Amino acid sequence: MKSLAFHSGFSAGDARRERLYPLFETVFRIPVDTLRDFHARGFWNPTYRSYTFFDGERAVANTSFFSMPLFIQGTRREAAGIQSVMTHPDYRGAGLMKRLFVRMLEEIDSEWETALLFTATPDLYRRFGFREVRQHYAVAPIRHVPKQENRLARKWDFFADDDVQRARMLFQRHTPVSRLFAPLSHGSSFFLHMYNPAFQQKAFFIDDLNLLVVWETKGETLHLYDVIGESLPPVEELCSRLPAPVSRIAVHFHPDRFDLVGWEPVALETRAWLMARGRFELERECFMLPVTASF
Repeated sequence: MKSLAFHSGFSAGDARRERLYPLFETVFRIPVDTLRDFHARGFWNPTYRSYTFFDGERAVANTSFFSMPLFIQGTRREAAGIQSVMTHPDYRGAGLMKRLFVRMLEEIDSEWETALLFTATPDLYRRFGFREVRQHYAVAPIRHVPKQENRLARKWDFFADDDVQRARMLFQRHTPVSRLFAPLSHGSSFFLHMYNPAFQQKAFFIDDLNLLVVWETKGETLHLYDVIGESLPPVEELCSRLPAPVSRIAVHFHPDRFDLVGWEPVALETRAWLMARGRFELERECFMLPVTASF
């Protein structure tokens, strides 16, 4: 293989950032046009830092991380989130990922106590000191019978400028959904997920509470994935904005800020394992990163 050029840390106007897009499309099936729109609309995380090998003008291998502040046991923690680990199929088997990953970890370890990633292949990352962390959501009984006078949540429109701007403002004032474990700044991940129509269908505004919620009902079970806003109201107040009856709630983050009686943890069944490196004291706790903050 001929010599490859290494580059790192592309600025907002750096043309090399756009040369990553075809690699995303090849490996992760994320369309180039989606990534261009994501950047043009200001959703790109400014802390995102890439470590990339180029063959001429083409990006052929990459790994990246971004600053991921977390709320852990009531204290802010500066962590790093690792993502975009990808090698073009024509360049695999040459150790490129390992070279980039080791180089990136040296920088992460010099500044951050904790690094997190999601993967369907945990074996690949154990050799770098990562360990699996099992996530749990919480299930509890709750009774909601809709009333005619209830003010209902309304659909959030990802393609309406006013709705998007309001969501940005809510993220700026966002209160963590849990004291045990919660992201403090996950707007970029949230907006990337919203390019998926399945996520768009789950996002709603509760206007009078000034909240953006991500939820869905399955039968009489409410699945609550995220709540973005300045305050977190009682769960009964949230449920009162639903048009259908509910007898059970599944909270997909730690429910310590809700007054839920009789809640039980349920292990999350997923192909994308959460893995941690460095300081992470929650292995024995029942917690979950909201799916809107996954990466």
